[in-house]
Amino acid sequence: MARTPTTAIPLGFTAPDFQLPDTVSGRVMGRDELMAGGPTVVVFMCNHCPFVVHILPEFVAFAAAYGAFLGRYRLRGEHVHRSATCLVIFAEDLEQKHAMVALKLMHNKDEWQREQRMRRLDADAAPCLD
Repeated sequence: MARTPTTAIPLGFTAPDFQLPDTVSGRVMGRDELMAGGPTVVVFMCNHCPFVVHILPEFVAFAAAYGAFLGRYRLRGEHVHRSATCLVIFAEDLEQKHAMVALKLMHNKDEWQREQRMRRLDADAAPCLD
């Protein structure tokens, strides 16, 4: 890979105007149209690069999962909580009659798995109210 310095971009910045071809239809789409549905990620990659070939299956899986996530929820405003392990944001659940929900987004898989283990322990310790 080429050594390329990265310039930090502040949160909340406005992307410059741009136009890109839709890889499915070939139609040219601009920034405002692409970003109308919410957060947008634009990735420039070289399909024959060994690194890209290596990560492509995981990248495609991530894109599919994230797309489903964004297809179900409409994010509402800024995050309401941020910690070293997670981010919490309010969203509208489009599959549940537009119910408002709080989404907890874990920063990494290990933290998510740890939290799931703790929830199972709590559930096992809960008193039975029969």
